[in-house]
Amino acid sequence: MRRMRIYLGLALILSVWLAGCGSGPEGAGNRLTVVSITPVEDANEGFVFYGVEETDDVGCDGVAGPPKDPDGTEQNGFWDGPGCFESKTELADDLVEITLRNERRPGVEADPAGGRPLLVTGVRITYIDPDDGTTPAYAPQRLSVQVEGDREIADNGTGTLRLTIVTKEMKAGDGATPGIRDLFFTGAVASELFLDAIVDVFARDTLNNESFNIQYVVPLSFINPNI
Repeated sequence: MRRMRIYLGLALILSVWLAGCGSGPEGAGNRLTVVSITPVEDANEGFVFYGVEETDDVGCDGVAGPPKDPDGTEQNGFWDGPGCFESKTELADDLVEITLRNERRPGVEADPAGGRPLLVTGVRITYIDPDDGTTPAYAPQRLSVQVEGDREIADNGTGTLRLTIVTKEMKAGDGATPGIRDLFFTGAVASELFLDAIVDVFARDTLNNESFNIQYVVPLSFINPNI
């Protein structure tokens, strides 16, 4: 049985608070926290994604056995190319939705000026191999990731961002650099690949132009759906 890790939309969260204290408007401040992180298409439990194209795996003759194809393409765990008669799903980006909350810092609740809206200005994702702490060649750091959704989050309000947590290029590789699919295909990964996505969300206090970031870690895993 393959090792399975289940994540319930929760991640390790390291919050950085806005500086400032006191009762005046310029002393007020808010913090950004993560309410939940969920995959957009959750075919599996938690952050478990396909690292290989899903196929009917009937082999190059297009007919399910027995007997299996003599060339070994049937039920080998991989789509066998355009010259065969197998179906497949294309490798795709994996998306997540992040729900953020803009909370007032302790002591701000009584301030007559209230809290402040926060503006999300960008996202950075750094990928780490959880076993050795290195960044794999197929997973370069991504800066200023494009996000969709609520960029400005009102005081005591919530907003949801949608972003790509894993690109299809990370799975397919670029020819020179093997991707996740290649690691499965060559046998470097037997059944499941683990990767930590360290996500930094950068935000700005829109009233005093003070910038900060929060960081959280999303533990990802990839499987071959055909085995």
